[in-house]
Amino acid sequence: FYWQDHIGKNPDGRTFNTYDLDTFLQMCERFGIEPLMQINIMGETDASIRGYVEYLTGAGDRDGDGVDWAAVRRRNGRQEPYRIRFWQLGNELHDPPQGFGGSAQGARDYAAAVERLAPMIRGMVPEARIVVPLINIERPRSGMARPEAAPGKPDINLASSAEFARAFLSHLRVPVDYVDWHFYAANGWNGDYPYLGTDDEWRHYYTWGTKFREC
Repeated sequence: FYWQDHIGKNPDGRTFNTYDLDTFLQMCERFGIEPLMQINIMGETDASIRGYVEYLTGAGDRDGDGVDWAAVRRRNGRQEPYRIRFWQLGNELHDPPQGFGGSAQGARDYAAAVERLAPMIRGMVPEARIVVPLINIERPRSGMARPEAAPGKPDINLASSAEFARAFLSHLRVPVDYVDWHFYAANGWNGDYPYLGTDDEWRHYYTWGTKFREC
């Protein structure tokens, strides 16, 4: 998702069967929906991310880079800034191609990206709520045996999405507001993993939520 590909598609507000960012956000306003906007932290530069936030919520050249994305929004038919509180940093970043890779280094890199971007977004949108998406699956990822750490090879692959999440949280040094847990049923509910039963599943998630709150 590259945000500049999704603006200015319908400045006249005509009815189409496709829509751009402005149409989506105005639909949210019409139905009283508070949107969550995702930020592409792998494919966008920091300058582009600042432009994205400025286009949606700015009243002028807020970041001082000489490009007034708020004026672009007004030319596209929206005068007032949107009120957006929820900002999600990336999506399922434990795996390529959209992620940092399921390794110890990847977990450190993701934490570093959040540490860089969360204060930047809060500086532009003081009421911002930062969301990080993680997958909490204990089973090994497809085709990946459980790795063994070896001397001189600290950047081991992490065997499961849950291990990546734990490693990420251990490195994170800035506060975030929410974790968006992505749940996947293993083997179409045919597996015997402990989180598949309803009671176990909720206890599993509650434990993780408590762990995150203590970080």
